[in-house]
This record gives sequence, structure tokens and C-alpha cells, in this order.
Amino acid sequence: MSSSLDHPLIRDYLAELEAALAALPPAQAAELREQISAHLEEELHPDADDATVADVLARLGPPGELAGAPASPTAADLAARRARRRRTRTTWVVLGIVALVAAAWPSYVAVMHDVGSLQVRGASAWWYPQDSARQVRTEADGIVQLTVPIRSSERQGLVVDVYNPSSWTQTVTGPASEFSPGSPYGQVAVSTQPVHGSAAALRAATYGLPGVIPPHQSRAIRLMWVSIMCDERGGGTIVSQLVLQVRVGWVTRTEVVNLNPTWAVYGPSTGKYALTAPACQ
Repeated sequence: MSSSLDHPLIRDYLAELEAALAALPPAQAAELREQISAHLEEELHPDADDATVADVLARLGPPGELAGAPASPTAADLAARRARRRRTRTTWVVLGIVALVAAAWPSYVAVMHDVGSLQVRGASAWWYPQDSARQVRTEADGIVQLTVPIRSSERQGLVVDVYNPSSWTQTVTGPASEFSPGSPYGQVAVSTQPVHGSAAALRAATYGLPGVIPPHQSRAIRLMWVSIMCDERGGGTIVSQLVLQVRVGWVTRTEVVNLNPTWAVYGPSTGKYALTAPACQ
């Protein structure tokens, strides 16, 4: 069976080492000879080329220095050298991976931004039945608008079913901007399961945030707010889009979900949000 010690460069090295060891006590010479041979067999494959062998021998040092140094390398010294080389190799591997990720990241981000956005699909409703009972439906140029009276200082809301048309999971992490028809401070939540059917089914679902929408599946998105709008009779505010912060893969982006129907509340506002109240001055 061939051995790395059979390589001509190593045979020459060991011959020089043997000559240098003659100056040492026999026991010390034998121990050092054994350590050097074991180290070379461990570091080198029997088929190692000349360049690899020369590199290992250069790192080991001249035979005369090994034999003549006051403190010859021990097994612990050789083990420490091997450990340092392993750490160096690991460091270069990690740096290589980091460089590859850095080079690929811009392309990855571009792909994530090209993933299809969420779309409105399925049922939708005002969240509270008292609002649904008082809604007025109008239509113009193919756009339907559902309008309800503002209930000043009270919670109002709406819920719409959205679909993820992409092959990537999309996770809604919150609103990307302040928006809602009765207050700029809307709160978004997503159903934990698909919802099919009536407004009652939408209201009965469990909601939370962040909200995961798997590929080619739908979830209900709920927008809630406390109506603090100051408005006069005949006025109103409309929400025609959900502007959401959505995570796709490792990228977080802003998605604009266009609504049809659009949703609106109209005045007059009352109580602390009446036009003559201090809050509205």
C-alpha cells in the first residue's frame, strides 16, 4: 500500500531529518522522528502532487531547525498547527459564502419585488352589522362605493377577502401607511384560515398579525379604526386601497391592494368631534 512518505520530496526531507537527529539523544530523536512522520501522513494524501507536498514541508520548517531547536515540536504543537490551518480554511469558506450571497442579493430582491401582489377576491363587508344595515350603495364607471354614517368616537371597520396569486408565501406584517375612512390610524389583521361565504363567516374568523397567506390561497383582511374624523353634513372620507407592508421571502415590500367596492363614511361628526368642538378647531 502506497504511503505519502514514499513521495521523493518527503524521502529527501526525512533523510535530512535523520541526519539532523543524530545530534539528539536516541529517545528524543525517535520521538521526534515518529511525530514528524505521523504529521506528514495525516496532512498528505498518498497521491499528493509536488506543489502540495512542498507547501506542507515549507510550513513544517527545515529539518535542521526541527532537530536543533531548543524545544522541538510536540504532538500538542503539531495538533495546534493543524487546528489553525483548519480554522483558516473554514474562515475562507465562510468568506466565500458571504461573497456569493452579497453578489446574488440584488437579483434576489428584484425577483421578490416582481412577485404578484395580493388581489381582492371573494366576499367583503362592513365589520359591524349596524353599519352593514345602514350602508348606501352607489356605482359609477364600474366602481361600487359602500357608504355608511360616521359613528364618532366609536369603532368601525371593514373586512375583505384577498388572494395570493403568486407561488410565494406572502406575510402581511401591518399597514405601510396611515389610512382608513374614519381615522388615519387603521389597524390591520389577517384571518388565520381561508374564509368562504357570508359576512357572518368573515366576522366569525380568527384574526391576527403577522398574517400568513400561502401561495394560491385566500385570507380575509380586516381594517379597524375609531372614527375621529371632524366633518360636516354631506362630507365624507373614502378608502379605495389597502396599503400593506408584506414580507415575501427575506424581502419586505409595500403592496397596494385596490378595492372594489370602495368604502366611505360621511358626516356629520358628533360629540367631541363635532365641528364646533375643541378637538376639531
